[in-house]
Formats: sequence, structure tokens, C-alpha cells
Amino acid sequence: MSGRAAGVLASVCLIAIAGVLPAAQGESPLDRLQPGEWYEVPNSQLRAVLPNPKPPGDPGSIMAAWSGATYDPVRDALILPANGGHEDYGGNEVYAFSLASLSWQRLTDPSPAPLPVQGQEELPDGRPASRHTYSGIAFLSNVDKVFITGGALWSEAGGGSKGAWTFDVPSRTWQRRADAPGSQVTAMAAYDPASGLVFSLIQNGTLAAYDPIKNKWSERTSINWAGFDPARTMVMDPVRRRLFVIGAGIVFSFDVSRSSPGRQDMDTTGGEPIVRAQGPGLAYDPVADRIVGWAGGGDVYSLDVKARKWTRHPTVSARVPGPAPRQGTFGRWQYIPSKNLFIGVNDIDENVWLYRLAPAAPAGSPRSDRRTGCTGGDCIQLVADTGAAAPDESKERPAEALDIPDRTWVSRPLGTGYGGPGLYPYASKHTRLLYDSKRGRMVLTGGDYSKREIDSDNGGHLVWSMDLASGPTPKWTLIGPWCNGPEQPGRPDTVVWVYDSRRDQGVIMPGFYFIFEKEESGCSDARDLPDPMLFDFATGKWKRVPFGPPRGGYGGDLGSSFGVYDPVSDSIYRFRGNDYNTVEILSLKTNRWSEDRLGGDSSLNRDQSVIDVQGRNIYAISRRPRGLLRYSIPKQRVDIFDLPPQVRLPEGEDLETYLAFDPINRVVLFPNTTDNGGRVHSLSIFHVDTRKWEWEPTPAGSPLVQGNVVGFDVGNNVMLLYGGKTGEGVGVPTVFWLYRYGRGPGAGR
Repeated sequence: MSGRAAGVLASVCLIAIAGVLPAAQGESPLDRLQPGEWYEVPNSQLRAVLPNPKPPGDPGSIMAAWSGATYDPVRDALILPANGGHEDYGGNEVYAFSLASLSWQRLTDPSPAPLPVQGQEELPDGRPASRHTYSGIAFLSNVDKVFITGGALWSEAGGGSKGAWTFDVPSRTWQRRADAPGSQVTAMAAYDPASGLVFSLIQNGTLAAYDPIKNKWSERTSINWAGFDPARTMVMDPVRRRLFVIGAGIVFSFDVSRSSPGRQDMDTTGGEPIVRAQGPGLAYDPVADRIVGWAGGGDVYSLDVKARKWTRHPTVSARVPGPAPRQGTFGRWQYIPSKNLFIGVNDIDENVWLYRLAPAAPAGSPRSDRRTGCTGGDCIQLVADTGAAAPDESKERPAEALDIPDRTWVSRPLGTGYGGPGLYPYASKHTRLLYDSKRGRMVLTGGDYSKREIDSDNGGHLVWSMDLASGPTPKWTLIGPWCNGPEQPGRPDTVVWVYDSRRDQGVIMPGFYFIFEKEESGCSDARDLPDPMLFDFATGKWKRVPFGPPRGGYGGDLGSSFGVYDPVSDSIYRFRGNDYNTVEILSLKTNRWSEDRLGGDSSLNRDQSVIDVQGRNIYAISRRPRGLLRYSIPKQRVDIFDLPPQVRLPEGEDLETYLAFDPINRVVLFPNTTDNGGRVHSLSIFHVDTRKWEWEPTPAGSPLVQGNVVGFDVGNNVMLLYGGKTGEGVGVPTVFWLYRYGRGPGAGR
């Protein structure tokens, strides 16, 4: 049954609807947790939700027998998948501890357990055998799946596994994936959000990378390693892109930004209780910028990677967790991004514990509006030959499905007639793009262009999709027609348009709809609404939203014209077009608005915002101080970085600026236009981790590089620039443009 989804029994009564974990209600005691303080969740023993009848073995082994967990930030839940294994426990059920309900749920029933036959990776019902999972579990944010690999299988001898599986939490289904390039008992895996790859150190010494989109493994390096027992834990530092292996007396790392990373041993001080432990709990804290370790008890340790020094954080609580099991903690210690907390659990008969390391930014506290200059070596003009050493191309990432050169503007022919967003006279002015990560395509709606259905170019709710890798002449496909009732948005123009990956839907909200000026669609079977709406990608239909407007309404034509969706907090963020640097935040969990009034002299409106989910920052061009604005989600703070001196900004407040965020290379791409004609005068590239700019001119000649809508296709690793209105000495465009910055840190170019 390899390569296909396995159905899951659903006889257990679960506190969830349609696969979504329940939402929180009211104030949580977690909000009052102080730094250094533990909170014991009452009545939170996993044993209460065990299946009946019980599978063979001791269910205490779900935690005690060398097994871990991972954290699902989309549903705010700690996930324990198929823990057990060897001769300890035969059940392969999946458990989740929900932060919303502060309770355990059993997401699946166990498979009928066979006798513990040696080496049985896949059971007859198509699900994985239970196993000691060790540190071999990760959450893959790019595909919204739980991943497991390796481990000691349910068997008399506890044989190692080379299997790999993904578990889809909403549908509660397993899918077997490509086998790893070697078996392993003491499994280790960690996800790299920059590349979208999972790294695993196989017991034969191979550091392998798994691409969940292509379902392929690649070997990155090989070291002298026979790490069978005792077990260690693997953790990713996503800022430095370093993969750490810690435990049983050793600390070493790999720089995965390199195509062929070598092992780098580290001597650290002050963290002996973590370093000496078997399978310590380790998690990266983006607020403290530290790897944080826990091995039972009340004390927590954080590692300053640069200084190679651990800091002990003694607890201030009188009641603390008990000691960790001798077999290890592994992934049962995780960071919770939405709460700035850690979660830890030792035993199925003990309560779950929550811990705060660093304080969260209090509501209403002073914000920083710091200027960061682009001077000296911070602002570089790109030259063709960087002088960098040639990378080892034998260890490259597999090529993307769309094969285009790096650092080159590549044109594709535009369609003619009404085969997509029209060319004349406005050529897609004010349209918006999103990336549909489930299907790997770009999706466009809103804006001004010629339409077959009506004699007006103003505003449109047609929904178009394009697969950029479909060939040399990719075409638009209409997935949302003009009359698409019973209700639909009323001729949207400048709008927020984002992809809610958790619910597989597009979210549109004004900005401005032409229904505000009584311009309707003319559809007899569809009612035009002046409200935000949801586009259901499964049905191709619009539906009403379950939330109301923000405090000041939606803002109008010069109000709020762009927004971003953050899958970690499950919220939409948009900047308000006023003089207060206001961020409006819509939680899709609670359907409630909040706002963060930052102060300062920026007023963002027609300026496209983009999100760095890994770095927890949102970026937009701020014209008044002439800078790139960075809004930190966890710190609720604004920093501004001066633009390169070559940049020209639009002069009219109704003209737009465009950005794309490239999470593979971790850069903000800024194609510099000054009017709706969309002629790109230059491309500025901001490296979010080093905070340095590059700048490059666009090529001269015909056709001109132009466009007035921008998006980034993560699956194909390419920026899309589309449209362009006649003006500023440019004619009607005949092509659209693709640009790839690179193939990821350390990849050959």
C-alpha cells in the first residue's frame, strides 16, 4: 500500500468537528504565566483516552519507551504518532494534546495488532507499525503534515526501520513515503523551514535530506557515525540553519546551508544535565534566539550557540515536573509559538506541564521604531561574478519542476482575448495573487481588466489559477466564474487576498469594491455583497465569512489594500492606511479582530506586505521614511531599514509598491515600479537574516520588464510579475515575467 493514503477508523469519540481541534474560550491561565514558572495542567494524563480494548503490551511505553513527539503550530497541539514499538507496545494510535482545550485526544484507533513479527513496517490496513520513535518526528509546515522516519519497530528483536510516513491531522490519515537511504533504530529528524527539507542522520553515518513535495531523499554527507545507543536528539536552529545533535555526552552540528556539510564538534559549558542526558528535550525559541533544553525536573537550560554556553534557568515554582524517564524525553518538549511557552510531558500517568522562559511583550507597551541604515558594506550592487567558491554540485537539491536560470528575468507569452486577466486598458491593475500550496499554483482575483461578461473594466471577482510549471506557455484556468452565486463579492478592486492553508480557502476583504459605488455584476442568480468572503477551493464557490469588520471598518480605497496570512498564529495581518502604524489582526480561530498601534511616521496603504513565517516578521515598503518596514509578530515592534539609494518610489498615494518573499533563499524581492504601467527600473534584494541589501538593474531592450501584480510560487521557487498598464512610455505588455533568485543556500547556481 506504499504511496497511498490509508483510511483511519473513527469509532473513538473525539472533541473535534470536521477534523479541527476546538477553539479556546475565555482567558487562559497560560496568559498569566511568568518567566521561570511552570503550570501543571489539571487532569491531563494521557491514560484517560487510551483505547479499549487495549493493544498488546504496556501503553506506558507510548512515552517511556524511547519515544518523542512534535508540535503542530497550525492546530496548536502536541502530536504523538504511533509511539510504542519493540516488545513494549503494539498500538499505533495517534494522540494530540490540544492547547485550546488543555486536554488529550486520541485521533485514531489502533490497527488490529499482529504478532510482533520482525521488520513489519506496514500493517495490513496500510498504517505504520508502532515503534520507538526517538527523535525521528517532525512537523512539515510547507505541506502541513506530521513526519516520522526510522525507529525500533514492534517486533521481538526491535529491528530498525528505514520507512518514512506522513500523517495528515485534519483527515487523520497516514501515507507511506519513500524509504530513507538506510535503516535506523535511534531515529533523528529535524525540519528546515528555509528549504522545506527534513534532515535525518542515518545510523550508517549518512546525513540525508527528504523533500516532501518531490517525495525524494538525497544524501548530503557521510560521517564516521555508529550512534546506536545511547540515543541523542536532533534540533534545527532555523536562523543559523544549523542542525544540532545533542545528548549522551556530545554536541555537534551541521551547517545545512552548505550542499555538503561536515560534522562540527562543539565544546559547550554549563549544560551538563542536558548534554549528558539520553535523548534530552530540545527546542528552538525564536524570541530568546536560543536552543532550550529540558531533561525533567524544574530547571531549564538555554544554549547561546555563538558563545557555546548554556545558561541554567532555575524555576520559581514550588511544584515542578518529576524526573524524565531514563530512556529520554526527545520531542516531548516543544516550543509553542502562539503562546511563547514550552510544553513538556514525561509519562502517560502524569499531567502535562507548560513553562515560560522569556516574557511576552505586554499589550500597550512602548514599541521601537528604530532606523537601520544602509551604509558602507550593507548596501551592495550585485556583480555577475561574486567570487564565491564553486559549490559541490553533486550534492545539490533536486531541480525544481520549473527549470529556469538563476538571477535572470525570463518571459512567458501572455494569452490573448479573454483567456485570462485582460491586457487592455488596465492590464490587471489592482489584481492580487496568492500561492495555493496544496495544489502548487498561483491564483488571481480582484482588480481592473477587460472582461467578457460585462462592459466595464472596473473590479472583478473572477478567480483564475495558473500552474507555472505546465510548460513554456502556461495558461490561466478559470476556477471561479462571473456569476458564481448565490452570493459573491461585489466587483472587488483593491483587496486583501490570502490563502488560508488550514481550511483550504481564499480570503478576500476590502479595500474597495465597486459595489460601494452601485456598480453590480448583472448576475440574476448571484447577489453582490459589499463584505469580505471566502473562496472554497474544493467547490469553487464563494461563501460568507464568520467574522465582522475591524473597529474602524475595512478602510475604503485608501484604507488597507494588502494583507498576509500567518499559519502559525492562524491569523490575517494587514496594515491600516492611517498615521499611527496600526496593524489589524484577525484571528481565524476566534473570528475576532485586535489591533497593534505602533506609532511612528509610516502610513502603509497601497504597499504590498509579505510574511517570513520562519522569522516571524512581516515586511512592507514604508514611503514616508523611505525604508523597508519590518514588523515583528512576537515582539510587536517595528524596525525600518533604509532602501538602496537607487530606488525610486511612487509619488501618488494611490500607486502601489510590490514585494515578494522568497522563503527558500530567505530574501525579500522588491521590483521597483513607480506607476501602474509597472516598468521595473531595478530589483532590490534584502537578506532578512544578515539585513543587507543587494541591488541590480533590470535588463534593457524589448520587451520591457513590467508588471503591476507580484506573487511568489514556493513550489517552483520563482517570483511571478504580471500585467502592466499603458503609461510612462510603455505599451500594452505581451509577456509576463518570472525571476528566480537562487536554489537555496549552499545550492549550486
